[in-house]
Amino acid sequence: MNAGRPVIVTSEVGCQKNLVHDGVNGCVIPAGDINALAESIRTVLASREARRAMGAQSLRIVNEYNFEQNVAGLRQALHAVTPGSPLSPHA
Repeated sequence: MNAGRPVIVTSEVGCQKNLVHDGVNGCVIPAGDINALAESIRTVLASREARRAMGAQSLRIVNEYNFEQNVAGLRQALHAVTPGSPLSPHA
């Protein structure tokens, strides 16, 4: 994504739900679905204009991604379920 390219990810693994939007900056396919993978590759390769548009969206999305904000959100969520833990923002 940081290279400004479309991406192909599975719907079952990773943080792609926040970063990859099917048809916007890449393709989201079911894990293990070889036919969906092949179709996604064909889709991405079929149009230079579509590849460029998806790549531009990938770059936009990754540039908006803020690691520190995500870590802070994760810490808050963990603290909500484990009060007093060392992950507490006030610890």
